[in-house]
Amino acid sequence: MRVDAARFVPVLILFADDASRAETWGRLLSLSPEGARLICRAPISDGSLLLLEFEVFGDAFKGIEAAVTGVSIDPDGYSVAVLNFKKTTDRLVIGRAVRRVVASDLPDTR
Repeated sequence: MRVDAARFVPVLILFADDASRAETWGRLLSLSPEGARLICRAPISDGSLLLLEFEVFGDAFKGIEAAVTGVSIDPDGYSVAVLNFKKTTDRLVIGRAVRRVVASDLPDTR
C-alpha cells in the first residue's frame, strides 16, 4: 500500500513484548483517542504490545502503549494493524490533539 507522507503520520515502533526485535518505522493511517490504524513493512502479531512515538500538530507523543487487536496484510505485503491505546492518560492527551486538528482551519492540500 502506498501512503502519502503529507497525509499520514510517521511513527517509530518499538516492540515492548519482544526486546530482541529492532525498532522500525511505520505510518498512522488513522488516529483517534481510543487507538489507531498503523501500516508498516515489519510483521506485527495480533495481541502484541507496541510502544509508539509520533507527533501530531506539534505535540510529541512518546512511549504510547498500544495493544494490537487485529492485523491484516495488504496486497503489497505491508502489515496493517488495529491498535488500542492502553492508558487512559494517553487517550486523553491524544484526544486533545486530535480535536485541535479537527477544529483548526488548515488548508485542504488534496
